[in-house]
Amino acid sequence: MTAFPGGVTHRHVETVDSTNLFARGCLEHGTVITAGRQTAGRGRYGRDWSSPEGNLYLSLVWKVRDFAAAGQYAFLTALAMADALKAATGDDGLPLQLKWPNDVLLGGKKLCGILLEAETKDDQVYLIIGTGVNLAGAPDYACDLKSATGKIVTPQEMAQHFVSSFAAWDARLQRQGFDTVRENWLAQAHSIGTKLEVKLPQEAFSGKFAGIDTGGALLLEQENGALRTVTSGEVFFT
Repeated sequence: MTAFPGGVTHRHVETVDSTNLFARGCLEHGTVITAGRQTAGRGRYGRDWSSPEGNLYLSLVWKVRDFAAAGQYAFLTALAMADALKAATGDDGLPLQLKWPNDVLLGGKKLCGILLEAETKDDQVYLIIGTGVNLAGAPDYACDLKSATGKIVTPQEMAQHFVSSFAAWDARLQRQGFDTVRENWLAQAHSIGTKLEVKLPQEAFSGKFAGIDTGGALLLEQENGALRTVTSGEVFFT
């Protein structure tokens, strides 16, 4: 049985509005909040996150150097989750892909979503890293681990694997820098070289997915061959 690594404080609540909201009141490095169900789970742009029982709903509080470093953790978290899913299922060949900036896909469908929010306390920057993993159920547009693989993984097991994997990836980031995170993320990226559409509040545009830069921004190759840097927006693969 994988346990939580040292220095981690775990608190489980059976029902909560949102683990990320709950974690705002627990801004201590290494705090892990899990919930049996959420009544107001949130994804990007404030969208509702389907939260049936049996899935993983987790938020991790992690102190980071500054706001500039915070963006690196979306990619680190996705890598950590991919490794954790493989460890939890015992399947190193699990066909996972990482979608910019913060989704984990299984067989092309969304298995896991990640939501990062930053808070400050005593002049320190803390990330609240929220993640939801469809272990036992999912909306029609997504997938769940049990239906897709036949593997039964409990939320507790998934949480322990994820936090251990996250701590290992964070140690690697501190030793080797973001390049190692970027390279490993790109190696598992969904649809490199294919056409995608980006939607922003004021415009939409398309191009070929050329990768991510050293800061984690999406690189989009336009028809004239020029690269456009995208730091936010909704991405749709066409």
